[in-house]
Amino acid sequence: GTNQQIMLSLAGYGIKPGTIPVGEGCKITNLDAYQQSLHQMRSIERLKEPKRQKIPVPSKFDVLFGKGAPFQSHLGNIQLRSLVSERYKTYSKAAAKGQKMQIAQEIVQ
Repeated sequence: GTNQQIMLSLAGYGIKPGTIPVGEGCKITNLDAYQQSLHQMRSIERLKEPKRQKIPVPSKFDVLFGKGAPFQSHLGNIQLRSLVSERYKTYSKAAAKGQKMQIAQEIVQ
C-alpha cells in the first residue's frame, strides 16, 4: 500500500501516524521526535504502575529471576518448578483457554 494507507492502518492499532519516523519511500525521518515520544509514553506507563516494594533479602517463598546455579538452587525457584511439574499434564490436556489461564493463576498465587 501507499505510505498514507500504512499510516492509517497503524492508527487502527492505536499507533499515532505522526510519531512513526518513516516518511514517503520508507525513508527515516523525525527519529529524535520518535525517541522523545517513546520516552514520554514509557514515563506515563511507569506512573500508572504501583510502586513495588524492594525485598532486601529474599525468603524461601520468593522466586528469583536470573541464570545459573544460585537461582536454580533457591528454594522458591525449586518450589515453583515443582508446582509447574505437578500441573503440567492437566494444563496440556486443558481444552479451553480459560482453563489454562486458571491453572497458571493457581501456580502464581
